[in-house]
Amino acid sequence: MVYKLYKIEEIVFFVTILLLPSFLSTSCVDSADVDPSVQLEERAKTNLPRIMVKFEDGVADASIAAVLENVGVRQLKTFEYTGICVLEVTDSRKTIKEICLQLNNSGIVKYAEVDHTVSTNTFPGQEKGAAGK
Repeated sequence: MVYKLYKIEEIVFFVTILLLPSFLSTSCVDSADVDPSVQLEERAKTNLPRIMVKFEDGVADASIAAVLENVGVRQLKTFEYTGICVLEVTDSRKTIKEICLQLNNSGIVKYAEVDHTVSTNTFPGQEKGAAGK
């Protein structure tokens, strides 16, 4: 009985060793194959600078998209009941204060402020005050 169990364990071990490299190679996913919404959720878990924004009522989505692209931010999430959007900063050349000022002066935003619960004033690798602000 012990001999049979030993043989079964040995067979399972060798099969595992033989299949492990093929399993590892197929589990690696090319970033181009990943759904963009999944990538966005993964990036949302990081500590990148974020801004909370409330847009003016009745502004067209195309206008919002154009302003967000021009300012250098990407929309992460919109809360349906409040209408507040969480934006992720994508332009590392600008400070968060500059981006908030641009958003507030755009004419389509009621207010824009830094989301202090998830962000800092700097990008990863950027020292505080590096932009001279």
